[in-house]
Amino acid sequence: WLAEAPDGAGVVVKLLHAYASDPAVVHRFTAEVHRLSQSPELEHPAVAQVMTGGMQLASALFLVYRSGGDSTLADELRSRGRLVASRAIELGAQLAEGLAAIHRAGLLHLDLKPANVALWRDPEGTERAVLLDAATAHLFAHARLEEDAPLPLSTAAYLSPEQACGAAPDARSDLYSLGALLFQCISGRLPVRGTTAAELVAAHREEAPFTLRDLGRKAHPDLEAALARALAKDPALRFASGEEMAAALRAIVPIADRAAQGDQPQASVDDPLPVPTPPRAGQKLGDLDAGPIGESFEAEPQPLLPRKRRDWRVAAAIAAAAVFAGGGAVSLLRQRKGAQPNGQTVALAPAAAQQPAGGGTASAPSSTSAEPAASASEEAAAPSRAALRRAQIQLAAGDPRSAEKTLQPLLAQPDLPRRDQSHALRLMADSEARRGHRKSAIEWYRKSLHVTDDPAERERVVKIIRRLAH
Repeated sequence: WLAEAPDGAGVVVKLLHAYASDPAVVHRFTAEVHRLSQSPELEHPAVAQVMTGGMQLASALFLVYRSGGDSTLADELRSRGRLVASRAIELGAQLAEGLAAIHRAGLLHLDLKPANVALWRDPEGTERAVLLDAATAHLFAHARLEEDAPLPLSTAAYLSPEQACGAAPDARSDLYSLGALLFQCISGRLPVRGTTAAELVAAHREEAPFTLRDLGRKAHPDLEAALARALAKDPALRFASGEEMAAALRAIVPIADRAAQGDQPQASVDDPLPVPTPPRAGQKLGDLDAGPIGESFEAEPQPLLPRKRRDWRVAAAIAAAAVFAGGGAVSLLRQRKGAQPNGQTVALAPAAAQQPAGGGTASAPSSTSAEPAASASEEAAAPSRAALRRAQIQLAAGDPRSAEKTLQPLLAQPDLPRRDQSHALRLMADSEARRGHRKSAIEWYRKSLHVTDDPAERERVVKIIRRLAH
């Protein structure tokens, strides 16, 4: 939940999965939260600081963080596909400094991904990256809380090889995840191939990572070398600390956008990114996690690795409430998206759950065996759905021109179902945005607003238009 602290500062309230009210667990959890909230090492501009935390009516733990910003790197990648290399490297250097700060405080992040990086601009107009969720893994380990659950696809996409092997992680594990995140920001694709969490875990463990040249992108040798070092399978070959990685990245910012003269890229490989899929019928948004390109992905049905935590971080919808813990109070402002966990209390006012529409995914959930058989009109729409899926895959593969060629005849159909028309218009807008055609992308997004019935989707598209317009 996005909320407001008594001093007017923006905060995020994380409602964690309900746990048995073991007094020893609660004591360990709240005592460590209090210690971290006073830690000077965590008072860093690249870290969203822990403020307070506790137990909500003896049913669920919660944490309160400084918000870090109104948008995330997942939002940026969803609208743009990838970042200019120099911009990505500068943001990566800031994140490396943030990781160095939490490592000095004795914490490991262990879940670095686009959704856990906030973006904002300081009063001088400089863009800043802020680590979100920096203390959650540490707090769960300290309180000795464990939960066996499927590893989210978005976490598996950036998992270090040692974590994939079940070995104990260290600070260099976070630096590997940052390397994977930077590679995606620059190339628009992950450094390994995989379409499921299991495949991604195995790829991080066993496969050599791609280079930018493997994906058909020219890059300065120093940039390739920095990414290769960050993504080394052997932790001893990586950067030794966040400070060292930050210094190395800042040294290549001036040349990050230069390609080696006369250097010919190798042939492009098949797309290593998972393809976004719509949520299953009846599934809460809280059960989904932001994927490697900021979309929603279906989770694997079977547990892959012991999962230390599960949370519902429902950010941004209109509601009002108060959370009191350790003398701190926060009043809820709005819910950004998602459904509530079960067992609502007066601590956080409930809001109506909505099915997500997702920016490149189908705007309605897929059918299950428990649902009625498809109608004749739905069967007739199968060719258009296949074309939409093909365009979506082409976009994920970094080929927006082919996606547009697939979508153009589809949009020319006079009897195209309204839902498919909305989806096609958004994909066309995504294609134009990835090609850097902002004005054209804005026009397509505006067209989609006229045929989009989902209020949450309309709100998301409006936010994208505003970002592109500025």
